[in-house]
Amino acid sequence: MKYVAVSGISGKPFTMQFAGGREFILKMTGNSNFTSPLPTLTTCAQSINNAEAAYLQAKIGGPDATANMRAKIAVFQQCMKQLVGYVEGIANQNPANAEAVILSAGMLVKGRSPRSTKNFDAKATIHPGEVKLKIKAAPRAAYEFQISLDITNPANWKTIVQGTLSSAVLQNQPINTRLYYRGRVIIKNQPGEWSEVRIVYLTE
Repeated sequence: MKYVAVSGISGKPFTMQFAGGREFILKMTGNSNFTSPLPTLTTCAQSINNAEAAYLQAKIGGPDATANMRAKIAVFQQCMKQLVGYVEGIANQNPANAEAVILSAGMLVKGRSPRSTKNFDAKATIHPGEVKLKIKAAPRAAYEFQISLDITNPANWKTIVQGTLSSAVLQNQPINTRLYYRGRVIIKNQPGEWSEVRIVYLTE
């Protein structure tokens, strides 16, 4: 049986694609399953940075900036496609452990249910420096929300809210900074899987 890896980020908003790509790089860095990634993780990281910079420039630029954004995003998406193919190839060298190998890269296995919480969202409100977080509620559950300014190091994640409410409004969040948020459900003191990462840009 051949296992098929999928990124899980295709077709999503560009900010979510960038965050997903960075999660792949984070989970593959130092991962013994992936000794010689192709393309290299450095190459993929640079493609994300280039695409994200072009995306932000296109928001305030004209047609040329938009064209440049499309070109940079195409390079980034091709890099992600190749990285998924690399992970799939490595995984299927050991079919008995293939699914675990794919999941260790932060990717998904086609035909399998995603293990992380998908029903999480983070959005800027109309008020400066304010972000609203919301996760799908569960009966008799608690919830935990975290923030990071740099997801290249897992230690950078910090819990900002933990309680019985499935939503939270955060004030005085950093301006002109890429903010990463995630959440999870806790049932009977047993934490669930972390959600996908959401990115919020706050401007003055």
